[in-house]
Amino acid sequence: MFVIPCRCSVDAVVSMMKYITSTAKKAPTPTVVAEVKRLTNGGADVSIEALGIQETFEKALRCLRPGGTLSSLGVYSGKLQMPYDAFAAGLGDYKIVTTLLPGR
Repeated sequence: MFVIPCRCSVDAVVSMMKYITSTAKKAPTPTVVAEVKRLTNGGADVSIEALGIQETFEKALRCLRPGGTLSSLGVYSGKLQMPYDAFAAGLGDYKIVTTLLPGR
């Protein structure tokens, strides 16, 4: 999962990338969402989910600030569920955009 923080400083982006790369080899933990929210002062404007699994979809959704956009590039092979709390009960004004990347 990659997050594009649109409202933070270059130092915050560098700090976030160091954190993400330092935890990439470990099992994903809920602290990634907390760190993104901390570095972006409440959540990212845009997050990109490209793996196509439930866990990364939920984390990408949880990283958003109210009114944020989740760009889902992943291809889901199973049932994808919308977690009620991560979707802010429909009140978070989130936008979810899906697309397929063209193959070569």
